Amino acid sequence: MLSAIVPALQAEERQLVAELRATPAFRKLDAIRRLIMLYGTATAAEAAPAEPQMTVPEIEEPATAQGQREGNKAVTAVRAALAAVAG
Repeated sequence: MLSAIVPALQAEERQLVAELRATPAFRKLDAIRRLIMLYGTATAAEAAPAEPQMTVPEIEEPATAQGQREGNKAVTAVRAALAAVAG
């Protein structure tokens, strides 16, 4: 009986997520989460000076072409989400 509950809950979760993805609020939340993932580690490192400083070779360069494209995609997604919410 318990083995049937988990798949049923997972199916319900997938259905709810699919419905939520169609809403402007979810798209905005998703875009903001992607921006946090993209830039949040740098902000967290700046906010926690007690941790040892990273040396230059250990820091991933955010200005690479791929990083720039990802950043542009995230900004575009946030702008689209904000435009959808604003009407």
